[in-house]
Amino acid sequence: MAALTVWSPDTVKDVAESLGVTNLNDDVAKALAMDVEYRIHEVVQEALKFMRHAKRTTMTTQDINHALRVLNVEPLYGYSSSRPLKFKEAAYGSGQLYYLDDEEVEFEKVMNMPLPKVPRDVSLKAHWLAIEGVQPAIPQNPTPSDSGKSLTGPPTNGASRNQALPTDTTTKPLVKHVISRELSLYFERATEALTNPTDPAARSAAISSLQNDPGLHQLIPYFTSFIAEKITHGLKDLLTLEMMLHTAHALLRNPNLYIDPYITNLMPSILTCLVGNKLGPTSVEEAAATGREQYGVRDLAASIIHYIINRFADAYHSMKTRIAKTLLRVFMDPQKTLGAQYGAIAGLSGMGTNVLRLLLLPNFKIYELVLRRAMDEGKTYEVEKCLDALMAAIRTLDNDEIAAEVVNVGELDEEKVRTVLSKKLGDMVTERIMREKNERVIKFLYSWVPEKEEEKKGKA
Repeated sequence: MAALTVWSPDTVKDVAESLGVTNLNDDVAKALAMDVEYRIHEVVQEALKFMRHAKRTTMTTQDINHALRVLNVEPLYGYSSSRPLKFKEAAYGSGQLYYLDDEEVEFEKVMNMPLPKVPRDVSLKAHWLAIEGVQPAIPQNPTPSDSGKSLTGPPTNGASRNQALPTDTTTKPLVKHVISRELSLYFERATEALTNPTDPAARSAAISSLQNDPGLHQLIPYFTSFIAEKITHGLKDLLTLEMMLHTAHALLRNPNLYIDPYITNLMPSILTCLVGNKLGPTSVEEAAATGREQYGVRDLAASIIHYIINRFADAYHSMKTRIAKTLLRVFMDPQKTLGAQYGAIAGLSGMGTNVLRLLLLPNFKIYELVLRRAMDEGKTYEVEKCLDALMAAIRTLDNDEIAAEVVNVGELDEEKVRTVLSKKLGDMVTERIMREKNERVIKFLYSWVPEKEEEKKGKA
């Protein structure tokens, strides 16, 4: 009976005899030969898949190894794709025998060979490929003279890498962000209206347009740059600062714009208006003459900060923490002006009860020293504004969350309360708190224990 497989049963018998199995039945040898052929076909079919996925037309030993792993078979060791396998033919009786020509290597020669160089550690360095469509001139980026050189690899004809390449290649010019003529005209008219100090109607119309019009997404980077430039160069002009804050607020409130990626560009400008050291006129008399004060601008910036935190805190998880740290640093810096500290207090007061408990309230007593020193210097008006900001922060404690905490606090003696609050918050703030007579807030502050004192009690 002829064999049903191209894999010879005699080969199976030879392998069996090499393993010590003699007198193997012919039917068993034929069955094993058919199974071997089936397994080989299965491995080759899987290897073909890897070859095609790699966009190659030649199967490699790596493809076979991948196929064996897929079939849960241990791969073959000692074969690699770095060099092709060369089989040699040898006569063996009446047939032919093929074997691999392995080069013989002397062990002593290998031992005496010099060691290879130690490879360098892998390192990564970031740099800008392009900024707003323009490639910066830094060593990591190709120069214009290199733009015509081929990057496809070395020449295939054996020529040197440094050999001159054909110069008939063309390089496309750098592309900048281009907007339509209509949007360009809209941006020009809007910025002109926003910076016009004599036409309040035009300013209001521009703000309304920015807050409601669709189709302005391409102009967002231009408006953020415009806001940053005007605030940077117009810190003494309160009207300009106020209009830039209204512009930023209008863009943030426009429901048709995806403003999330530009929040990080707007925040420095808004924080500058909130805690800038010097905004507007340098004296109260000049501010009275212009009819504007820096405190109105700082209040507006604080309200925008609170809006951004409430709306975008989920997208920027660390934003609230970073802003709170920045404001606390300004609040606790005695070198900052009272106006900057007023902005820090206004910003922190709207960030929630926990921020007041952990950051503002524990520092009231220390901050009173700054206010008393400013009072001695004749800065009565600025001190009063800062005290007003502190009281505004304290009034935010009058909420349902605090009400649940003071349910069990009974009647309090006024003199005892005054003494306790003075130790915690200072005399100046305590006097105003007692004057307002907000029972819920007074009970909370009376029962409130700073975090440091809680830790001391826990250790004791």
